[in-house]
Amino acid sequence: MSSDLANPERRGLLARLFGRTYSRPLSARVTRSERLDLSVPAEHAEAARAAVERWLAGHGVTAPVTAEDADADDDVQSELENVLIEAMR
Repeated sequence: MSSDLANPERRGLLARLFGRTYSRPLSARVTRSERLDLSVPAEHAEAARAAVERWLAGHGVTAPVTAEDADADDDVQSELENVLIEAMR
């Protein structure tokens, strides 16, 4: 009877049952995806896009950043700005 401890290759349950060794290396690939939506006044959109790209690049993130017209409601935009201002205090 051979011992699995003497064998450097790890054997799974099915391999032990069927007498085969699993010698293929295991590998994993992990990806992460996020979406970030920022609303800024149209006249500052290009400057904000460039600043966000620089910030992301400074953290090692290469991601496309686009600027598009959001047609945001002024009341909603104002409320969101107030929330962000309070959060940064």
